[in-house]
Amino acid sequence: MKLSIIYPCYCQQQTLLRHIQRWEALPGELKEQLDFVVVDDHSREPISVPDVELNLRLFRVNTDIIWNYG
Repeated sequence: MKLSIIYPCYCQQQTLLRHIQRWEALPGELKEQLDFVVVDDHSREPISVPDVELNLRLFRVNTDIIWNYG
């Protein structure tokens, strides 16, 4: 069984990078069971993720809608 960790963020590039460092430090067997989904909620500057050894996907909300952070 896999577990998906969904990480919504808005204008928090440095905080996201700290989380990614912690996720990378997890034991290999555990990382194999995790999917990481980062959702950039229309940040002023688009969020980016480095090339990492994680099952990580980045999505970006491009529409500035009333109920998102941006």
